[in-house]
Formats: sequence, C-alpha cells, structure tokens
Amino acid sequence: SGQLAERIEKAEGEVQAAPDDGDLWRQLAILHNAAGQTRDAFEAIESSLERSPDSIESLVIAAQLYEDAGRLRQAIEKRQTLAEFDQRFRGGHLQKLATLQLQVGQTDQAIATGKSLLAASAGSIDSYRFYADLCGKIGRTDERLDTLRRCARLNPRSNEAQQMLANQLAEDFKTEQAIELYWKMLDGTGEIEESRAIVGKLADLYLRTNRLDQLTSRLEIRGRESGDRRTTVDLIATVHTQVGDLGLARQTLESLLRESGRDTILLERLVGLAEQAGEFDEAVRLQRQLTRLSPDRKNEARLASLLTDIGSIDEAQACLL
Repeated sequence: SGQLAERIEKAEGEVQAAPDDGDLWRQLAILHNAAGQTRDAFEAIESSLERSPDSIESLVIAAQLYEDAGRLRQAIEKRQTLAEFDQRFRGGHLQKLATLQLQVGQTDQAIATGKSLLAASAGSIDSYRFYADLCGKIGRTDERLDTLRRCARLNPRSNEAQQMLANQLAEDFKTEQAIELYWKMLDGTGEIEESRAIVGKLADLYLRTNRLDQLTSRLEIRGRESGDRRTTVDLIATVHTQVGDLGLARQTLESLLRESGRDTILLERLVGLAEQAGEFDEAVRLQRQLTRLSPDRKNEARLASLLTDIGSIDEAQACLL
C-alpha cells in the first residue's frame, strides 16, 4: 500500500504539471480506484474525459468504475457513448448496455439496444443468443423462439445455431419440432461424440412422450440403410444409458464385443457402464481384458483403482509397480 500511495503522489504531481493531458488523468483514476479511493477515481476519470471526450480507453474505464460502484445510469451513459464511437467493439458495448438497461428497469430501451445489436451483427450466433436470452428474461418467449429460428436460418450449417433452436423447442415443450430438428442434426454429423449427444437429447424427448421404442426402431432402420451396424448399436446403447437402463446398455454393447473382442474403445465404455451400475467385479473383469490388450499406465491405474474398490489391495499395488 505504501508503494501505491507513492505512485498516486507521483501521478498527482504529473497531472499538476500537465493538467490538459487526459491520459495522465486516466492513469490517476486507475491508481485511485486500486487504492479504494472511489470518489477521487470518479473525479479523475471525469477530468480525463473533459480533456479527451472521445478517448475509448477513458470511456471504458469510466463505464466500469460506475458499474462497479452501482451507479448504473452513469454507466449506461458511458456505454451509449462507447457504442457510438468504438465501432470495433460495438457489439460488446451494446450487450453491456442492454444488460445495464435491463438492470435499471429500462425494458423497452434494452430491447431496442438488442435489436441494434442484431442489426450490427451480420448473423452472429453470439448476438442472436444474447438477444434470445434477453427476450426470455422479460417474458417475451415467442420472440425468443422467433429469434433462434432466424439465427438457425441465417446459419444453416452451424450445429451451434441448430442446437440452440432445438434446445429451446424442447424447453418450450414443442416436442415434435425439437425431435425432427435433432434428427436433422444427427443426419448431418459424422462425429460419434456429437451423435451420442444428439441421441441423448432424443432419448429424453421420446421418453417424455413414452415412445422410446420408436426411437430405437428408427435408429435400427437408419443403421440398416447406412450399413453401419457398429454406430447403430453404439447409439442404441446410448439411448439405454440416457434413460438409466445401464444393464440393457451393456447387453447391447456386448453383442459388438463378441464380434470384436479387441475393441479397446468398446471395452472402455463397458467398464464405465459396469462401474456406473455398481457391478465392480464385472468392471474389474472387463478392465483386466482391456489392460491385456493395451497395457499402458492409464489402464493399469484404472485397474488398480477398481481392484481397490473390491478390496484386492495387494493386487492393486502390484499393478502400480
């Protein structure tokens, strides 16, 4: 604190020597704020802006100082100026401005600011997400959904945009629309992790309407048409896992293991399922098989951990030697 006091004293001397230098006043404001001298920080930053009213750096600091102090109307004023002059970061300033306006109850102004953000965003997913969330916070649920639909139309190849819309449709209990969009997303991805995530969402929706068998049937038909049995079985197992039927999930995957006993990725999933189900002896058996196929430190450590869980301490220690 002694060093900070010395720096403040030095900065005060500098502004006295060059009182028209807005940058020096800004540095003094930063130092006062660091010392918890809020009133002095406000006076210094306003002095900086009197001398350099278009200084982006001073406006940003002023906006943050006022926001941190709970003086939101002054923060709004600074953000409005920043949104006008700082075109490079206009989107960020508009988001901040709308958030502040909402905090002080200026709902209509917040919505207007949000619309300005969309107009300036050129289809930015982040901007559409922000505006949709803004609409949700004030109860404009139809406008929130319309916003996400527009974002999905503007970004037809973006999984993120489609996911946002599908998630909201599901949340709004527009179940059939959400289901079909998730199927469209599933058909558009070739990544197994993405496919599992989508199928997990589908499982929740089909379970909601008590039609889980329709989901597994459609996955089977899809698998026959594509000729990719392994992915089909994997995704059906994902369905069973998602709804909590770990035994059936494991049984489904074991049919693949009988065909390909050296599939280490499959074995890892089976170990995880057995562990989730509390069947530790079975998890140990599968992990032994996996460790024989791939005897690396990771698998040995996992085997040791599982052996410890079933009380085989000596064997667990031997794995780590």
